[in-house]
This record gives sequence, C-alpha cells and structure tokens, in this order.
Amino acid sequence: MGGNGDVYDISAGAIGAVGKKAKVVKSQVVQVGDIDSRLDLQKVGEELRALMTAMMQEATEPEHAVAIGEVGRAQVAASEGDEKSTVDYLKKAGSWALSVASSIGVTLVAAVLKGEIGI
Repeated sequence: MGGNGDVYDISAGAIGAVGKKAKVVKSQVVQVGDIDSRLDLQKVGEELRALMTAMMQEATEPEHAVAIGEVGRAQVAASEGDEKSTVDYLKKAGSWALSVASSIGVTLVAAVLKGEIGI
C-alpha cells in the first residue's frame, strides 16, 4: 500500500518500478525460471566472455579466482544451450561478479546476477 492509501498490485510478474513517482532508467528486467522467459544464451555468452576478461584483469583475492571459474562454467553452459546451468553457475559467482558486470556494462548478465543473488 502506498503512502496516500494507493494500492499497488505487484503480483503480475516482473515489475520495474512501483508508485506514482517511480521511474526506471536504462534497465532490463530479466525473470529467470519462468517457463515463458528464455535468456538469449548467445548474448549471455558474449557478455560472460567480456565479464571473465574484466574479472581476470581486476582479480586480487583468492575468492576472485573462484568467481572467475564460475563465470567460465556459466559461459560453457551458455554455449551448450543450458540455461539452468548458466544461471546456477552465475549465482555461485556472487556479488563481486555482479560488481564487475555492472561496472563494464554487461547488462543482461548483471540483471541475472541481481535476480539470483537477491540484490
């Protein structure tokens, strides 16, 4: 319920913004796991390649190597057309992968990561 007694129904699926003054700018809503929703795995694979390259350049901690490995696994799964495994590996890549993805502008991968790690 909004502050002025307004009622917002957000049960209809993926919602980008809610409320009278709500606004979404340069965003892409990706709802993973919905049977009717399919990721463009070719585009995801391209973004994962760019993400992995950037992560390798920025890695400074042992945990970063683990995250890079998960992104690599996600890239292989995407190339094999396996959406579920792609998403599962991305989820394991964690918040550092999301941070790097957001900073280099791989928006589709960043959207999947946000949805999967609950940010």
